[in-house]
Amino acid sequence: MISFIIPAYNEEEYLPHCINSIRETCANIEEPYEIIVVNNCSTDKTAQIALSLNCKVFFQAERGIAKTRNLGAKNALGDKIIFIDADSILNIKILQTSLSKLKQEKVCVSSITSFAEYPGALTRLVWFYNLLSRIFSLGVGQYIAIKKEAFEKVNGFDDNYYAFEEIDLLRRLKKQYGRQSVEVLWIPVESSNRKFTKESNNDILKFITQLIAAINGRPVGKNKSELSFWYKDESNEQKTQEGFEKKSKIKNALKSDATKNVWEKSNPATIFIATLLFFDVLFDLLNIEFSQSINGVVIFIIFAAAVTTSINFSQINNEKERNQQNTKILQKLFLLGALLLLVEAVGQKTGLPFGQYTYNYEMREFGLFGVPLFIPLAWLFIILSAKSFFSDKFNAAILIILIDLILEKFAEIKQLWIWNNPTVFTAPVLNYLSWFVISVIGLGFLQNIKLNVKSTQKTLILLLAYFAIILGMRMQIQFVSAVLLFTMLSIKLKNHDR
Repeated sequence: MISFIIPAYNEEEYLPHCINSIRETCANIEEPYEIIVVNNCSTDKTAQIALSLNCKVFFQAERGIAKTRNLGAKNALGDKIIFIDADSILNIKILQTSLSKLKQEKVCVSSITSFAEYPGALTRLVWFYNLLSRIFSLGVGQYIAIKKEAFEKVNGFDDNYYAFEEIDLLRRLKKQYGRQSVEVLWIPVESSNRKFTKESNNDILKFITQLIAAINGRPVGKNKSELSFWYKDESNEQKTQEGFEKKSKIKNALKSDATKNVWEKSNPATIFIATLLFFDVLFDLLNIEFSQSINGVVIFIIFAAAVTTSINFSQINNEKERNQQNTKILQKLFLLGALLLLVEAVGQKTGLPFGQYTYNYEMREFGLFGVPLFIPLAWLFIILSAKSFFSDKFNAAILIILIDLILEKFAEIKQLWIWNNPTVFTAPVLNYLSWFVISVIGLGFLQNIKLNVKSTQKTLILLLAYFAIILGMRMQIQFVSAVLLFTMLSIKLKNHDR
């Protein structure tokens, strides 16, 4: 049996559509179901509407999404529970796929986000967030299907959470049953974008920063007074007091050594790269231009330094063995770099496997076979840096594609290369698919190479900051993607330092 649980706070406008979508969808399956609506302090006709539509109705006296969902689960009769928001619409594809996954090895399945109506910029942000959801198995609170046994095993949602409770739940499920037990399906569940149209830009920005913090394991969802995106009607006095306390803590933290330890004792090569990037931004601001051949040499030096600082070369005392091991590392890097150069050369001539594109003529002066020499070095470093963040090749390859999405627009601005038939973020879809496959192969080829993890991660974060600055000065939407990726990887690096 399936128990659909709908938490509801003043949802008289949206609730009927959600309930009707559940009934219409379940008409196509044979499994019995029940619909439970948990009324969470509504002041409108939410409860009456739910009763009139033959739903089971329970009342949660205290505002809080985690407590509301837990009350519904406590009274559920089904062995499978599906939490769905009142402003969401169920579809047959997500339901059938979820049930199939739960019958197999999965204990929890979630969806990606889709809004009925939203502007173009938000479309790209949602698409970017959905990709991140796939990488980190985040899931979204608007739709979560879970085995009741597993839900009870981890004690359900943490009652102390007022938002981001689903991220905490999925994290505990993966810890209990293994990462592969939770899956985020690439199937959207349509929801309302009302909060993104009603709330101020400050609230939306605050929501994004809190989301990033929650993804990285911080319990930001426990402080109700800071969750104005959901609880705007809470006491201003409480918000002011708690806000003051939080600012004091942040101020003290900034004074402490804890926030400095991520970047202290940086590798000299990392500092060298940061210096070159700084001057490039400065020259860009001053409209000082150099020839593309000089730019090609500078980029080559940057990525050569980045690759060099990424590798953890052998330091054993036996000179012969040390030289043998380091020679093998260099041979692997050279071989993969040569293969990447060859693939680029073939792509330049034939359009396969990436699509039709042309490198800047001056850039090719510092290159081989019509390919600038910094290209294979850039891809070597990006592969190594993704490897430093993720041991899983699939997740690392997705990170590489996210970086490429940003890099393609940067390349267009800097006139490094030009696509003949751009379709997604200035490049054809075939380009990203091909690089995904090549990335997986490259990651497998370099899997035994040891990295200076911190130096590699810091260098990638520096490059993302550089891309964000350049894109931001040109008012490109990819600027937001670069900032999000930069922030998430920075927090991940900082958390690893603890």
